[in-house]
Amino acid sequence: MSEPFQNFTDFQESQDTNRSFRGLLVLLLASAVILVYLVNLLLPFVKPVPPAPGNPIQQRQKAEPKTAQTAIPIGLPARISVLLKLNDRWKELPDPIQNDILRTFSMDDLNLVEQPIVTRRRCALVQMWLKPTKKHFQNLIQVARENQSISEKEEKLWTSIYQTPLEATSLTADQWEQIEPTLKQLELDWYETLVHISVQQQLGHNTEMVTLKRALQQDIISTLVPLFLLVTGLLVTAFIGFVSGIVFLVIYLRNPIRFHIPRPTTITGNPNGHHIQLWETFTLYLAIPLVCSLFWLPVGPNIEVQLYYSIAIQLTTATSLLWLYTGNPPIALRDIGWNFKRIGANIGWGFLGYAMTLPLLPLAGILALFLQALLPEIPPPSHPIQELLGNAPSGLVITGLFLMATILAPLIEETLFRGVLTGALLSRLSPLGAIVISSVVFALVHPQGIIALPPLFTLGASFAVLRHFRGSLIPGIIAHAINNMVALSFMLLFLVP
Repeated sequence: MSEPFQNFTDFQESQDTNRSFRGLLVLLLASAVILVYLVNLLLPFVKPVPPAPGNPIQQRQKAEPKTAQTAIPIGLPARISVLLKLNDRWKELPDPIQNDILRTFSMDDLNLVEQPIVTRRRCALVQMWLKPTKKHFQNLIQVARENQSISEKEEKLWTSIYQTPLEATSLTADQWEQIEPTLKQLELDWYETLVHISVQQQLGHNTEMVTLKRALQQDIISTLVPLFLLVTGLLVTAFIGFVSGIVFLVIYLRNPIRFHIPRPTTITGNPNGHHIQLWETFTLYLAIPLVCSLFWLPVGPNIEVQLYYSIAIQLTTATSLLWLYTGNPPIALRDIGWNFKRIGANIGWGFLGYAMTLPLLPLAGILALFLQALLPEIPPPSHPIQELLGNAPSGLVITGLFLMATILAPLIEETLFRGVLTGALLSRLSPLGAIVISSVVFALVHPQGIIALPPLFTLGASFAVLRHFRGSLIPGIIAHAINNMVALSFMLLFLVP
C-alpha cells in the first residue's frame, strides 16, 4: 500500500473515530438535558411521601392545593363591569350574575392572594365601586395595611372616602384636600377615576361627577375597540384559512405530486458528519438555559429586571448557532433554511400558513381541555409573560415583551427547531417523521406545561410544514411572529389590570 493512500486511510479512520466520540458525547448530553425537561414537566404528577406514623419529627402539615402562579385576568372583566355600572346596567343584572362578577375580584381567591399589591388594590377598588359593602371596604383596608411605605396614609384615604357613605355621612372638601396627595402615590391608572367619581358624588359636585363618568366611559370603550377589531380580524382570517385549506386539500387529492415535500438538499462537504454537528448545536441550545438557571442570581420581583433577564437568556441561547461554524467545512445558515429566494412569496405564505393554522387551534384547544379534565391536579397552562403583564407593566416593559415575542423568539426558535433540529432529524427520518418529532420537542420545551401540548404541537407542525413546503425558514418565522403578536395582544387586553 502506497504511503499517500495509507495516510489518507489513517486520516479517514481518525475522522470516523472523532465523529463517533462526538456522537456519543452528544447522545449523553442530550439525554441528560431531555431528562431534566421531562422531570420538570412531570413534577406536578409527583405526590408527596406521607410521613411515617408515630414520628413527630416527620409530621408535616397537610399540603395546600397547588394553584397556578399566573396573573388573574382582571383587565377586561373590570372594564366591562365598570362600563355596566356607568350605564346603569349593573343593577339590572340578577344577583347570581353580580356575585359571579364580584367573585372575579375576590380577595378570598388563592391566586389573587399571590398577586402583587397593585393588582389586589385595584381588585378591591372595583369591588367597592360596584357594590359598597363592609366586606369590600375591609378588603381595601387589608391591602392598605400591607403597603408598608404609606400604610397609615392609605388606610386614612379609604376610610375617609368609603367608610363615610357606609355610615351615612359625607366627605368634606377639607378632608379631600388632605388625602388627595396620597391617592396619586398608589399607581391606580384609570382606576383612580373611580375614586374621583365617588369623591365628587359625596361633595355634591354633580356636574364634575357626570363629566368624569362620560370621560371614563369613552376611555373604556376606546380600549375595547382593539379587542373587537382583533377578534373580528381573527374570525375573518380563520375563514380565509379554512377555505384555503379545503382548496389545497382538494388539489392535493387530485394531484399529490404537486405538493410532494422534497428532502432538502444535502449540506456541502461531508453530509454524514454534519448531522452530528447539528445535534451538538441543538443540544447546546437546550442546555444553555439550564446552565444559566444554575449560575445566574435570582432576579427578584422587579418586572423590568425579569424582562431583561428573559431577553438575555434568549440572546444567550442564540449563541449556540456559533457551533455550526466549528465544522470542516462549516455549516452555513443557508444550509439549514435561511433562504431569501422568492422572499416576497415566502412572506405571503407565512400569512397564509398562519390563516390555515387558525381553524386547527380550536380542535387543539378541545384536546387541551380534555387533558385538563383527565388531570385536574395539574395547574392550567401559564407562561412567564402572563406574570409580567399581571404586574401592571410600564410602556417600556410592554415594548420589550413585543420585541422578545414577535422578533427574537420567532427568529431563534425557527432557526433552531425548524432549521437545526429538523436538519438533524432528516439525516435519519423522512420529512413527515422529522415534522412530528421536531413538533413534539417544540411543545415539550415550552414553559406552559403538559396541558398546552396539543396547541403547541399544532403550531410547531404548521411551522415545520411551511419550512419543508417552501424550502425556507421565512414563512415559519412570519407565521410564528403573527401568532405571538396575536397571543400577546390578547394577554394585554385580558391581563393588564
